[in-house]
Amino acid sequence: GKTFAGPIEVTVNMPRASVEPIPKAEPKYGQFISMRFWRSVLELPNGNLLAPVYGWWAGDSKYRNVAAISKDQGLTFDYLSTVGYDPDPGLGEGYHESVLSWTSAGDILCMMRVGQGEGQPLRQARSTDYGRTWSKPVGVGVASVDPDMVLMSNGVLACSYGRPGNNIMFDPTGTGRKWQEQIRVYDGGLTGYTGIREIAPGKLLYVYDRPFDDGSGHGLANTLRAVEITVERK
Repeated sequence: GKTFAGPIEVTVNMPRASVEPIPKAEPKYGQFISMRFWRSVLELPNGNLLAPVYGWWAGDSKYRNVAAISKDQGLTFDYLSTVGYDPDPGLGEGYHESVLSWTSAGDILCMMRVGQGEGQPLRQARSTDYGRTWSKPVGVGVASVDPDMVLMSNGVLACSYGRPGNNIMFDPTGTGRKWQEQIRVYDGGLTGYTGIREIAPGKLLYVYDRPFDDGSGHGLANTLRAVEITVERK
């Protein structure tokens, strides 16, 4: 990471993607395109790269979450499969803001936002064939936005998320089938967008944002904070 080459152009082939967002983006989000990469890229055993992408295809009425694959180390990404799409009005915004993680069983788990607030819990889908097909998305019981997920070296699967509050939950089995009760890391925050990485065996760095009054008289500023979380299996 001391030096970087590029940037270089990358080709993304999504034949059915809508050219413009549906519905039309608010002015402050005008830079958003119809399909966008989000959060994570996994390297598969054969060296191919798998990434989550969300947005709209022509005719969609809600967000669609898909998997894209690269067979040339990221120079080209092609549509591989749909992870989640459902036009059901009760689904909120649709499947978006997703993250991929390996599980202790060797599956790939995709955690997705569908909205925010009660009745719109995070959904997860599972692939046992490296992203070619996915199980039907199911709720995990916590309402949130923009999850992040890490399979730790001790076999614990961790998932951070926010709004309301900034939270984390763990599955000690590492499978994504036994999520335990959420832990509130910070009761507040602004966006609720969090990030986690394992920085040492059994230790997570948890990053979040929170409001801060800098005394300038201009109101609250948005600041980044981080805490270390030690995770032990019992």
